[in-house]
Amino acid sequence: MRWLGQIDRGFAAPLCFFLIAVFFVIALLFRNPQEPHYRDSFGSGKTAEWHAYGGSWDSYGGAIRNNSDERGAKLITGSSQWSNYTVEADVLLLGQNGDAGLIVRSSDEEEGVDAYSGYYVGLRDRNNTMVIGRADHGWMEYQAVPVKDSIHPFHWYHLKVIAVGCEIAASALDPESQQETAVAMVENDCARKGRIGLRSYSSGGLWKNVRANPAVSADLAAIVERTQVADSPERLQTEQGFNSLLPYSGKAVGPTDSSSNGPAMNIHTPPLGSLRFVSDIQASPVTVRGSVVLTAPVLYIEDSSGGV
Repeated sequence: MRWLGQIDRGFAAPLCFFLIAVFFVIALLFRNPQEPHYRDSFGSGKTAEWHAYGGSWDSYGGAIRNNSDERGAKLITGSSQWSNYTVEADVLLLGQNGDAGLIVRSSDEEEGVDAYSGYYVGLRDRNNTMVIGRADHGWMEYQAVPVKDSIHPFHWYHLKVIAVGCEIAASALDPESQQETAVAMVENDCARKGRIGLRSYSSGGLWKNVRANPAVSADLAAIVERTQVADSPERLQTEQGFNSLLPYSGKAVGPTDSSSNGPAMNIHTPPLGSLRFVSDIQASPVTVRGSVVLTAPVLYIEDSSGGV
């Protein structure tokens, strides 16, 4: 009967692997659809699950890049049933006088500046603040917290946003200086479910290491304890209108600061608004960066400083 025991032992290992495989299949089938488990595949150039609303998006060195200065371009993925979750990513701005960040609980998306319903957290280098607010085809900015060491274009930041119940909290970490900034808001009549997204305004951007996972109150509390929670918006209007109130820096776009740790881009692209002072007598070539908003009867390009 010894040979029966050998047969039993021979079947034991395959049986264990089979049972483990069945367990994982069952877990996947019955996984809560409100809980996200997502990691991007930008490193392999796969972006099929993302849907663009404006912008010019492509894979770039293991990241996804929006190479447009369009106002409010966004890239959306995920499920409309995702509820309490954390989304985080490494974010880099490709220009001055704009912002880039993450969207949570997004729905009803269209092309346009604030053409979606959800929450946005971004880094705004025009006035060196981290912002959080609600978009519902309009913009309600709840908080704009100064970033101590300023916000530099062509520099990576790690951005994390947590949504639990009607509270949204976020942190931004500069991996070089280890300086961290936090924002938080609460809304009574909140959006409780929605997709995740990448968004930029008047600046291109790069995003990498995008991931989303379930979150609980303890995750939220770790950020909330470091900042004040805003419970009402500063003003209701479009983000374009809000940005028009900010002082324009007039700086040329390019990696001019020594803290830059992003991709090298050595092309000098002056703000379009400054071209109004260029002499008409002596023509000279210039490289510009902006959004093409009209092609006929003349070509018209604009950025946050103006248009030509």
